[in-house]
Amino acid sequence: MEFLKNHHVLAGMTESNATQVDITGGQSGDWISLKGYNRLAFLIITETWAGGTSAVSLQQATDVANSLSDAKALTYAGYWTSTTYAAEALPAWVKTATGTLTIPATANQAYMIEIEADSLDADNGFDCVQIVFATPGANADLMQCIAILSDPRHGGDEAMVNPVAD
Repeated sequence: MEFLKNHHVLAGMTESNATQVDITGGQSGDWISLKGYNRLAFLIITETWAGGTSAVSLQQATDVANSLSDAKALTYAGYWTSTTYAAEALPAWVKTATGTLTIPATANQAYMIEIEADSLDADNGFDCVQIVFATPGANADLMQCIAILSDPRHGGDEAMVNPVAD
């Protein structure tokens, strides 16, 4: 029961409430606010992957509607990857100087991008994050993306902060 007191789990991307998202033409996730949390991780699982590669990047903005159209890139240091679902397989850490994960044309892979709230441009009011998938090509490329917020700024039994509202 303690996990959900300290973590907020939600879809990183939604497409008509489907569990799978087709990123054939490229897709952007929902904006997620870090006002109530210190950490955010995106868990990406590729499923049917018939196309090419997809570059995954993060954007930051000052509100969950990006009402000021002020979104800008958010660089991250690396990501976790696992090329097998075997229970004994440990994920590998991959550093990236560009802050971009490139998903290869391979199905059934898992990736996790982790960021801390203090990596955002808080001095200028940036506290919201969006995941962006570039188009991998014209094929049906299916994946799932789950956002996990953790290290809440509220304490104990206080109500969780809604991360998709400002």
